[in-house]
Formats: sequence, structure tokens, C-alpha cells
Amino acid sequence: MSDKTAQGVEQMSNEQMREAKVHELKTWTNYFRDVLSGNKTFEVRFNDRDFRVGDTLKLREWSVESNSYTGRDCVRTITYVLNSSEFC
Repeated sequence: MSDKTAQGVEQMSNEQMREAKVHELKTWTNYFRDVLSGNKTFEVRFNDRDFRVGDTLKLREWSVESNSYTGRDCVRTITYVLNSSEFC
């Protein structure tokens, strides 16, 4: 590998690397219950927050009826991100 190629790989790796983030997200009650029970182990979201593997999701239960947070939350770690224009 040439010096330029190695430099490019190093630069790309540094740009892609960052500290893991914590993302706080509203989660409607019916979905929140399924996350807590283990029946729902995925989240489908538009990636407008730069979600990455290793980031943390703080899912906060949101009541549509009262238009407010219920006070319950749970924490999950992102293990996979689908970046495909075919589905996103």
C-alpha cells in the first residue's frame, strides 16, 4: 500500500470514529411495552441523528393520550444500522 493510500485509510478511519452518543427518543406506550417485554428488539427510524453501532438509545415512554412522557424509560445499545436507500 502506498503512503497516500495508507494516509487515506487512516484519515477515513479517524473521520468515521467518534465517541458513542446517547440518543433520547420518544416511544409510544404500545411499542415501549413490547421493548420492555423483549418482543420488540429493533427500532425503525429515519437516521437524522447519525445513529451508529455502539450508540445508546434512551427510549422514553410517551403517552399519545396525555401528550406527555409517562416517566418510564429503558436503555438499549445499537447493534445494527441499515443504511440503504432501498428501504430508507
